[in-house]
Amino acid sequence: MIMERKIYNPIQQDQVIFLKTHADADGEYTLVEVELANGGGVGLHYHKTYSEKFDFLEGEMLGPVRKSLHTLSA
Repeated sequence: MIMERKIYNPIQQDQVIFLKTHADADGEYTLVEVELANGGGVGLHYHKTYSEKFDFLEGEMLGPVRKSLHTLSA
């Protein structure tokens, strides 16, 4: 039986489900599904040691496209 790997943040009211961890993917990547509360999310930031890619399924988000912010909708 595989245990679901889920984290809920009561302050931001978001939920992260780890679909595939770094260990599951032989160190290649981590795959997560994130459900954000309305108006939720994190501020702009970047990582020096890895990159992030986002695909979203529904709703709207304010996100960077090249060097400016745009409202993206699914």
